[in-house]
Amino acid sequence: MMHPRRKKKTPYYAPIITIFENGKRGDGKVILFPLSISHLLDSAGRKLGLVEGAAAAYKDDGTLITDIDMILPRDVIYIASTYHPAFVPPKANDKEGKVIVPPNSEWVSLNVGGRIFSTTKSTLTKDPYSRLAKMVLTDTVGRSGSISGAIAAHISSEEGEPSFLARSFSSSSISSLASSTSSCMSSSSSTKPLYWLRDANGCYLLDRSPEYFAPILNYLRCGTLVMDDGLSEEGVLEEARFFEVAGVEEVLLRQISTRMHPDSFTRRDILSLLLTSSTISSLRSQGINLEGVDLSKLDLSHINFKMSNFIEADLSHCNLDSAMLQQANLKGANLTGASLRGANLGGANLEGANLHGANFEDRGMTLIANLSGANLMNANLEDANLAGANLRAANLKGANLENANLRGTNLAGANLEDTNLKGAILNMTNMRGANLQGIDYDLRTVTSR
Repeated sequence: MMHPRRKKKTPYYAPIITIFENGKRGDGKVILFPLSISHLLDSAGRKLGLVEGAAAAYKDDGTLITDIDMILPRDVIYIASTYHPAFVPPKANDKEGKVIVPPNSEWVSLNVGGRIFSTTKSTLTKDPYSRLAKMVLTDTVGRSGSISGAIAAHISSEEGEPSFLARSFSSSSISSLASSTSSCMSSSSSTKPLYWLRDANGCYLLDRSPEYFAPILNYLRCGTLVMDDGLSEEGVLEEARFFEVAGVEEVLLRQISTRMHPDSFTRRDILSLLLTSSTISSLRSQGINLEGVDLSKLDLSHINFKMSNFIEADLSHCNLDSAMLQQANLKGANLTGASLRGANLGGANLEGANLHGANFEDRGMTLIANLSGANLMNANLEDANLAGANLRAANLKGANLENANLRGTNLAGANLEDTNLKGAILNMTNMRGANLQGIDYDLRTVTSR
C-alpha cells in the first residue's frame, strides 16, 4: 500500500538582528528580534557588556531608531552607551574602534581642532573655576549622579598626600563650586542629562585653536606661561577667556599692555635721566609709561609728567614739588609721605591712590598745589597736609580725609559725598557749592589747632 508522501516542513527561523557597539565593527552579537525599543536597549546593553548602560540605537547610516517598526529582521544595529550617546561611524575593525582612554582613568585626551592633547584630570582642575575643570567635573557627574561627590573625588588625596585642590578648598568651597556647576548644567537642559561631545576614540571634542590652546595647558601643568616666538598673545588671550583660565588672562593682559606702550621706563631709566640732566633744567617727560615702577624717594621736582601713566607706581616719599602732572593717571599709586608743594595735578586721576601723610602746603604761600578737577575717589588722604591747596570741583567721593589739614583749602564745587572728615581741620575752608551728602565727622572736625 502506497503511503502518501509527506510534505517536508519548512524550518522555522526566529527573527534576529545583529548588534555592534557604537563606532565598532567587531565583537558583534546576535539577539532575538526585540519587542520594543526599551527591550532592545536592555538586551543589547547586557550582551555588549556596556557598564554605563545603553542609551540609543542607530542604523548603519546613523539614523536614530525611535520606533521598533524602523527595524527589520537581520538588520545591523549600532548601540550607543550613556558614556557616548552620539552616533559614531563604525571603524573597519575592532582595534581601530577601541577607546584610547578608559572612562574611569585619571588620564584624559582632548581633541582640540583636530590635534590630540593628553593630560590628567588633576591638571585640568588646577583652576577649578575654569571651563576645563567644569568639563571634567560635570562629565563625571553625568556618570555618577553626584556633583559634590565628583568634585570631592577629584580633590581627594592619593597615598595620604592632599592634592592641589584639597589644599586650596574647604568643604564649604566645594559645596559652592558644586552649586555653580549644578546651575551651569541645569541651564543647558532641565530634562536631558549633560554630555560633552567626544570623538570616536573618546577624546573630548573642542572646536578651538590647538596652537593657542597648548600654552594654556602647559600653564595649568607648571604654573608658568611659556609661548613660542611668533605666537599671537591676543590669540592665546582669546582662548584663555573662552576656557576661563584667569591666571593666563592676567599674565597676558600685562604683557600686551607693556607691548602696546613701547615707551615704558624703568627706575634705572629715570635715574639715568636725572643724573645726566642739569639740576636747574626742567625735564620734559610727558606721556611716558611708568606703570608699576618703583620711584620711591627720588627727587622728581619740576619735571613735566603731563598725561603720563603712573598706575600703581611707587612714589612714596618722593619730592614732586612743582611737578607738572596734569591729566596724569595715578590710579592706585602710592604717594605716602610725598612732597607735592606747588605740584599741578589738574584733571589727574588719583582714584584709590594712597596719599597718607603727603604734604601739599608751602608755608611761604608761593607754591600752591593745584588739584582742580582731579579724581580722588576713594583715595587715602589721612594726615595729609592740603592747607591752601586748590581742589575746586575735585571728586573726593568716598575719600579718607581723617585728621587731614584743609585749612584755607578751596573745595568749592567739590564732591565730598561719603568722605571721612573726622578730626579734619576745616578753618577758612571754601566749601561753597560742595556736595556734603553722607560726610562723616566728629567733634574734632572744624576745631582750631
